[in-house]
Amino acid sequence: MRIEIIGTNYTPSNQLKELIGKKAAKLDRFFSDGDTAKFVCSQVKGKDRFTLEATIYFNGNMLRVEETSDNIYDNVYVIIPKIERMIRKYRTKLDKKLKEDAFSEKFLASEDVPVKPEVVKNKKFGLKPLSKDDAISELELLDHDFYLYLNENTGMVNVAYKRKDGNVGIIECVY
Repeated sequence: MRIEIIGTNYTPSNQLKELIGKKAAKLDRFFSDGDTAKFVCSQVKGKDRFTLEATIYFNGNMLRVEETSDNIYDNVYVIIPKIERMIRKYRTKLDKKLKEDAFSEKFLASEDVPVKPEVVKNKKFGLKPLSKDDAISELELLDHDFYLYLNENTGMVNVAYKRKDGNVGIIECVY
């Protein structure tokens, strides 16, 4: 697996890059050589808070985890186990897309606000036709609060979102 380490509003030190590389090497058992892990280190403007975002691209899919704390080095120690838990949780769906030997018995047994909001980023992406269950799985894999998709039954745009009570809601757009 290829590892990319990028800094945004923050310049990662060589020591941090080595730590990320060492810890991310544990993920090699899940992903093939052609897959990419992108780590983005950033500092929250005006504060001593650091964010580490890991995005792994594999077989046309994406897995994303983010952690923010006062110490960027602590984020590294939190983010890798988060990825492993996510893979373990969704292993039935992911095992077809990851390396064949990714799920060894040893691994499976182990446990491990602005005052006025402003638009700071615009994104464009294509919508995939998915079922509700697949959209909910994608929502949890990406670790986002919502997931926009094309309902494969109706052909309409839907939004799957995480509710405060821990459940998932679906918004069906009518236009």
